[in-house]
Amino acid sequence: MTTKSDTLLSSIALILFFAVLIAAIIGAGVFVMPSSRQAEPETVVVILVSDTPVSMFPTFPPLWTNTPTLTLTHTRAPTLIRTPLTPSRTPTVTPTFTPRLTFTPSPTPTITLTPTLVVATQPPAAANGYVPPLPPNASRHAREIYARGLAAGNNPRAFSKAGDCHSTFPNFLGAYDAPNTYNLSGQYDYLRATIVQFKGSFARESMVASNGQTLDMMLDARWANPNVCKSGETPLACEVRAHKPSIMFVSLGTNEFLDTSDHYESQMRRLIFYLLDHGVVPIMATKADNREFTNYLNPINARLAKEYDVPFWDFWSAVQPLPNHGLAENYIHLSYSTHIFYFDDPAAMQLGWTIRNLTGLQALDAVWRGVR
Repeated sequence: MTTKSDTLLSSIALILFFAVLIAAIIGAGVFVMPSSRQAEPETVVVILVSDTPVSMFPTFPPLWTNTPTLTLTHTRAPTLIRTPLTPSRTPTVTPTFTPRLTFTPSPTPTITLTPTLVVATQPPAAANGYVPPLPPNASRHAREIYARGLAAGNNPRAFSKAGDCHSTFPNFLGAYDAPNTYNLSGQYDYLRATIVQFKGSFARESMVASNGQTLDMMLDARWANPNVCKSGETPLACEVRAHKPSIMFVSLGTNEFLDTSDHYESQMRRLIFYLLDHGVVPIMATKADNREFTNYLNPINARLAKEYDVPFWDFWSAVQPLPNHGLAENYIHLSYSTHIFYFDDPAAMQLGWTIRNLTGLQALDAVWRGVR
């Protein structure tokens, strides 16, 4: 391996070689003169003897290197700064509270109802502008339905109830089949003939009137009583076949408060069409509650009664003058006492159930007298 000392010695030897050569030339007085022939130069050989091997050619350190140099430059990592988003606009939610109405039952005048389907005074419009139409008496169309039903075998002394808990025995009309459990108070004695005419139907438990009953249920064969109904028969068809009513109360809506208006109307049309097809005169009724909050079911009942030209019992109108509009504290069921069939009791006449049994009997009386 060549060391730095070897390199230096080689360099000095080379310099001395050229110095001796130049001195020899000068000392010999040899000059090259211009001539046609050049003289042959004298050759001088100088031999240097060294006990250290010397390279014949000098070795110089390289002026550059091809070895790549990797230079690492430290770059400062960016610092993430979390800046919370600030909305340009902050929504403000203002809760709206609907106060619960408190009704004071006293003093309240006693209501005197006339023996018709019409309440003495027109009630105020509901929140959505719905004004209950005045109910018609039995029309020519109703008489035609009734006559067709009798010809098909319907019983002129039978009626049925289709509805929810407000149409069940014994609270709805049930006492009229039991003497001494009601009082017509003289003023309503004219209704006694209707009680006699339909004796046996008042206390009968209908297959389409029960707690929790809905339109969907009475039109679905799966809800039919297998002990009475035929296979595949709906409760409505079973009731019409088994009892053969000439008239039927249709009082629904309380348990359909989650139905869409389209679904409710579609199902109600199915029920009405079935009754008309079998010669049964429907008495379409409104309900007292507004369980759906927007009162969209009662107008459907009223509109369909007018469209099909069938009797209409506007019970909603009848209870509007009553304390709490004839409703109990839950605003669903009717206000009640044990005297709901005693029309001579002023306190009972302020209750929803009493007015229902009076106006319901009046409706039946008006339709029966109108169709025969």
